[in-house]
Amino acid sequence: MKCGHGAVESCCQFDYKIVMFTLSNDPTESRRQRKSARPGLTFFVLPLLLALTGCASQTPPEPYESVSARITAGEEVSAATLRRSFLNSPDFPTRLQKIGPLEQQVMQMIDDEPLRLGSIGSAVLDIYYGSLAGHYAMRAYYERVGADDAVATHEAWLGKLIADLEAGGDGTMERPYRVISATEARAYLRSKSRSAVGSMYQTSDARPFGMVTLTKPESGPLVTSHFDLQPAFEAVRHEVDGPDGTDFSPELLIRYLAGQNDSAAQAAIGTFFALSGDSESAINWLHAASRPGNLLANLMLARVHWQRADDAEGDARDEEFDRVLDNYLHAIALGSDEAMLRLGTLYLAGVYGEDNEAAGIPLLNQADELGNNAATLYLGHLYYSGEVVEQEYARADSYYKRAAEAGELRERTTYVRFLLDDNAAEFGNEQAITLLEASGGESAEANILLGYSKARGLGVAVAPKAAVAHFKQAVDLSPGNADIINEVAWTLTVSHIDELRRERYALNIMTEMMEADEVARANPAFLDTWAAAHAANGDFDRAISIQTEALASAQEAGDEAVIEELESHMALFREGGVVIDPVP
Repeated sequence: MKCGHGAVESCCQFDYKIVMFTLSNDPTESRRQRKSARPGLTFFVLPLLLALTGCASQTPPEPYESVSARITAGEEVSAATLRRSFLNSPDFPTRLQKIGPLEQQVMQMIDDEPLRLGSIGSAVLDIYYGSLAGHYAMRAYYERVGADDAVATHEAWLGKLIADLEAGGDGTMERPYRVISATEARAYLRSKSRSAVGSMYQTSDARPFGMVTLTKPESGPLVTSHFDLQPAFEAVRHEVDGPDGTDFSPELLIRYLAGQNDSAAQAAIGTFFALSGDSESAINWLHAASRPGNLLANLMLARVHWQRADDAEGDARDEEFDRVLDNYLHAIALGSDEAMLRLGTLYLAGVYGEDNEAAGIPLLNQADELGNNAATLYLGHLYYSGEVVEQEYARADSYYKRAAEAGELRERTTYVRFLLDDNAAEFGNEQAITLLEASGGESAEANILLGYSKARGLGVAVAPKAAVAHFKQAVDLSPGNADIINEVAWTLTVSHIDELRRERYALNIMTEMMEADEVARANPAFLDTWAAAHAANGDFDRAISIQTEALASAQEAGDEAVIEELESHMALFREGGVVIDPVP
């Protein structure tokens, strides 16, 4: 089971592999199966035992007892040295087993019972002086009793430990934070004034064991943070075997933790079942994961019920969409802009009735305010098309522009396509072209749009030669792509801008394609372009012959609008004329 990349869109993504053991569809089943595991498996009673950071270097680290003694003696010791010595200490697994429950107590009590934290925090630091939770406990305790010097000591260590953690990663999927335990991850998030609203364990080939966490800051959108728990797992895996002597694996650990009511593990297993097509098992596990308020479980539950609704009819379909609604509302209450976008989309699609369609707009606005760029782009489309809301080109331009500035190729091509509409031409600006050039160099679609923009002077000076270069680049980037070749050939054949026409080039690329592609050879639109290119190069007999084929194909399909246009072009060819058409 890979709980990594691809399962929860926009918030986080997960990727999966086949589980090397049998998963039950009952969230309580693994608890009953524990007796089949070797006794050493009980070492992992808490998710806090999932670990850590740092790799052993070739130089043996200083023994942990020595480093700890130097700190007690008042010597300056770096956080990196302390962490490395702890991870490489022979009794690391034993220390990790002892420290986990204590750190968990600290995180549960730190806001409400600071006077009880002194003894617990001291016990934590006796086991590992680099514990973020331990220093949080002691700082809170000494703040309460008014011992300013002691507060300063623990404050300084918190700063050193956090700086060391951030030096090793930035919380992205590519550079996760490397932590000793799941509790250290929560303690770090606390340092950023963020509360966890969802988490899930992950496995992948690149990172066998990790965790993704969604957190809610004091203001603004939810923040996704990735943590690497693999090094400590490697440190203890050799201490424990799986059932029947099999290797102890991340998948086995996830299953065990799920049986211990670890929501992150339950969400991982539920997501695996969801992507495997076992919706009943997925729902069982995800419901269990969602009870303590795991936003990722709610998002995946909504996705599972949505899929079931698409496969159902009548009352069964309505019931499934009601469950989708319930789960998205739970996620929205926890601050999920993704849930706002998706539920808003369902309202606008009329899933909950025509009278409720307009309810989707406030949800999209909320998601937009939280920085959800997909919601921003969708709002631009709604005001451009006049769907549900009154058509307003100025508002559409505002949304499209913001989406392009914050987004990448998709948002930028969408914005320029909007600006190419004659009704939106007044909003043309050089920034739109600059943004598209910055991200669209290897995109055929982007090059075509840049060609149109420079041919028309959309926010920039008219530049036919530059436009032609973009059109040719689009063809070079898409060898054999009939749609791209046809669009470029048509533009360079029939453009009303004299400097833009390249009739010989257009004929060459169309002839090469039509002679090699049987499907294209039967397409009336492509045949029309090929005929127009022949006419533009003076070969009217060949143009008429090809246009006859185009008409026959269109008549067989019964497309009257296409037939009418083809006949008008045929009339031009018979009179020795050529097709001239405005650049889009």
